[in-house]
Amino acid sequence: MHKGFLRLWREFQSNELWREPRVFSKAEAWIDILLTVRYSKEPEKVQIGLKNLICYRGESLKSIETWAMRWQWSKSKVVRFFGMLKNRNAIETHNETVTTRLIVCNYNAYNKQRNGNETQAERKPKRKRNACETQTETEEEGKESKKVKKEVVATPPPPKTMKGKDTWLTPFMDIWIKHYGGILPIDKSVTALKKIIGIYGPEKTILGFEGYCSHTPAQYASAPNYATIAGSYINHPPPKKPFVRGGV
Repeated sequence: MHKGFLRLWREFQSNELWREPRVFSKAEAWIDILLTVRYSKEPEKVQIGLKNLICYRGESLKSIETWAMRWQWSKSKVVRFFGMLKNRNAIETHNETVTTRLIVCNYNAYNKQRNGNETQAERKPKRKRNACETQTETEEEGKESKKVKKEVVATPPPPKTMKGKDTWLTPFMDIWIKHYGGILPIDKSVTALKKIIGIYGPEKTILGFEGYCSHTPAQYASAPNYATIAGSYINHPPPKKPFVRGGV
C-alpha cells in the first residue's frame, strides 16, 4: 500500500477540471465531502431560512437535495452513499429539520493543523537521502521546490464572500460555481433571494435556482433576474438538460 499524502488545496473546487459537469463517482463524492466540511477550529454561525445553527470543525450543513445536485445524483443514491459511509464509521449524519448535519469522523486524520510553535525546519518533510544521490539531483529538487513555492505565492487568495448571517447563501454559491465559475455577487443577490425564500421557502428556492442556472447563459444570469421568473422554475421545473457554455 502506498504511504504518504498529497495536500489538495480547497480552491481546487473552483478549478475548471473539477467544475466539469459530470456524474460524480463515489470517490469524487468522498473527496468533495472532505473539501467541503468546515476546517477551521472556530465554530461558524449559519442561518438557514429562519433557523440559526452552529457548524463545527469537520462538519457541513447541507441538505440531501444540495448534495444530490452537486454530484448529479438522485436523493436516494445520496442517502445510500451516506449509509455506506456510516457503516464504515466514516461519517455521522443528524437531521436538523431545515438541513442535514454531516460530521466526518476522525477529521483530524485527514486535515491535521500545524502547531503554532513548530519551526520552519520542522515543517519540512523529513527524508533520509540516499548515499548515491547526486548533487545535481539535489539542486534540481531545490529549483523545483522554489518554483512550486512561487506558484503558490502568486496564486490569489480566495475572495471574501460570506460571513456570519450570509452563510445561508452557500448552496446558491455552490450552484453558481458549478455552472458559471467565479463568485456569485453577494450584494446583488441577498435581497433578491431572500424575497423568493420568503415566498417559497429555502429548499424550493434552491431547486429553482439550480434549474435556472442549468438553462440560462452566463451573460444573462443573475440572482435579481432569477427572482423575476423564479415561479416558473419552482412551480414548473424545466427538463433536466444542462446548459452548455458556448453551445446553442
